Amino acid sequence: MARGKKTCPDCGTELGARTQLCKCGYHYPSNKVNKDLLAGKKEAPKKKMTMGRGRKQCPDCNAVVGVRTTECKCGHDFSTKVETVAPKKEAETVVPKKTRKERKSEELLQHVQSHPYEPTPRMTPDEHADRILSYGRERALNLFKQHLSMGGWSHVNWKKIDEELKK
Repeated sequence: MARGKKTCPDCGTELGARTQLCKCGYHYPSNKVNKDLLAGKKEAPKKKMTMGRGRKQCPDCNAVVGVRTTECKCGHDFSTKVETVAPKKEAETVVPKKTRKERKSEELLQHVQSHPYEPTPRMTPDEHADRILSYGRERALNLFKQHLSMGGWSHVNWKKIDEELKK
């Protein structure tokens, strides 16, 4: 059997995959032979439409129709809208919702205001030298060698470090 084809279980005729009614009268959705359908006396049973995406229900006859339908079979006109007027509330002050960026900036501002800036006291060059020496002899020697090769760190009293390392 080819793709997209099906065989009628009653007469063996090969039909298209979407065919619902065979020439012999076999009706695929109901899985039985219906001679009335073949004779044209009855229409094939239609699937009942259910509410779903792209559907709406007629308020007069409760029929389910497509969302773009403007008039139902019963005569209801969907194009005229019935507007319900909500009772007016007392004037309330509407506070616009703040964006995430605004909330974050307010949080930062509150944090800065609650934690005032206190600059750390500046260290003297001798205090810097004592701090480097507190790291240990080996690390202080490495930092001193780095200073000699590259320069920089003019805020440190390197003469004091050199004297301490020679001891």
